[in-house]
This record gives sequence, C-alpha cells and structure tokens, in this order.
Amino acid sequence: MGWGVKPGKTNRTTHMTDIAPTVAAMLRIQMPNGNVGHPITEVSH
Repeated sequence: MGWGVKPGKTNRTTHMTDIAPTVAAMLRIQMPNGNVGHPITEVSH
C-alpha cells in the first residue's frame, strides 16, 4: 500500500521482522542495526 508499491501477494512465509528490511530495500538504504528479518523480494524489486 502506498506510492510506488504494487499490490500483490506471496505464498512464501513472511514475518513481522521482515518489514523493516523490506522498507530499507525499497528505499535503497542500509539495513537496520540488529536486523533479524529478510527483505520480501516480491515487494522490494
């Protein structure tokens, strides 16, 4: 949801901890310190 984010879905298991790294990947900035999640590639590309 939001400007530049296309609607979609994934069958891959995702977690709340994946949100921050996904947003960082979308903004092309460094991952948060102590990050334990992984970017949701279906959204961040």
